[in-house]
Amino acid sequence: MSVRESDASPVMSHRAYTNNNDDPFASIDSRVPSTPMHQQYATIATLIFMTLLGLGTFSNKVTAANDALEVHQKHYNGSLITGIGGNTSTNVYIIEKDKESTPIFANNASITVTVNTGGDIPTDHPSTLSIKEQQLQSYRDGTGLLLNVHVTHHGGTFFCFAMNQVGPCPKFACMGGENWPKNTTLFAKAKVPWSFNDTGPFVKEARQYFHMISWEFAFWKNLGQTNWHHPDLVSVAIMRHPLERFMAGGRCGAFKGKLPADFVNDPGLSDVYWEYANAACADNYALKVFTGSAGCCNGADTDVKYLDEAKHQLDQFTIIMDQDCLTESIQALFDLLHLNTTEALQKKAKSVHEHKPVRERIGNDTLYEYLEHRFRRDIELYEYAKSKSILDCSTLNLAHNISKDCL
Repeated sequence: MSVRESDASPVMSHRAYTNNNDDPFASIDSRVPSTPMHQQYATIATLIFMTLLGLGTFSNKVTAANDALEVHQKHYNGSLITGIGGNTSTNVYIIEKDKESTPIFANNASITVTVNTGGDIPTDHPSTLSIKEQQLQSYRDGTGLLLNVHVTHHGGTFFCFAMNQVGPCPKFACMGGENWPKNTTLFAKAKVPWSFNDTGPFVKEARQYFHMISWEFAFWKNLGQTNWHHPDLVSVAIMRHPLERFMAGGRCGAFKGKLPADFVNDPGLSDVYWEYANAACADNYALKVFTGSAGCCNGADTDVKYLDEAKHQLDQFTIIMDQDCLTESIQALFDLLHLNTTEALQKKAKSVHEHKPVRERIGNDTLYEYLEHRFRRDIELYEYAKSKSILDCSTLNLAHNISKDCL
């Protein structure tokens, strides 16, 4: 099956045929007297017949589309087939049963269906599955590689632990270690992030050893050069509220290990916290990693172009998770990939420490509001990521409410 963008064109008149043997409506026309009124009746009858024929074909094609997507249907809130109508949008596609483009016409309009997968479907892609669904299916088929782009203190260590429970991963933080392949230039550290042309060979090579690997970044590394649409690459990005990340134990730069977990109204420590708030390493931390060009960031005055670039980069990822409900999000991913939850993962999840709300942890309204303003672009990026995440953390009372906008 394939997804083809519809081309609006008029219904072909049966009189355009040069040979009656090629004209499916020749028998109808031959029985009608050749008078203007009878010709009108013949034309009306022909159009009705074509409409019914087109609708029947349309029904078969929708059925075929639903059959192909049935395995994914439980993961969506709402119908996979969301609209029928004319070709009014570049995101409207005709579902085909084979690789030939044969648009369905009725009443002089192209009948189309929209597959609601939450992302653009390339118009030249030979499948009814979106590229993200193809990537997930490749993993299920044993050829897809999971790649987590780990922003420091965004839950990457826990994600690595979870993936180690269900398949082979690099021993050290899913990035290297004693089981890292030797004597292969494909795994040279300088190659990260992969270039567009290297993505395919790297994925194929890595999949021979691991089902999941990680990259960890604390600054800009031009993620845009990688081919995130490669059908065998299942990319994951875990996002965290910037102020929670700011308070994470490791801190950044020269402030690592110098500050307690929570803000203390101690004159000496208070000054250090304000220095940390203005440190270059803390400035819109995740935004720096995901934006498309060097030069970010400048606190509250950060150019909106960096935010737009980062949003575009996040759109390329197969899966986005909100660290606020990471355990449940990993379980949702396991469901998508047909993986079983292990007892070890369940036990580890129960031991995860939950902090107080970040405003309480900071304990200083002036500093909190300053950070909100200084990191406002990073916070906007996080809010955008939440709208794309595999789970809506605010609706966890609805078990595994997997977002239809995540794929």
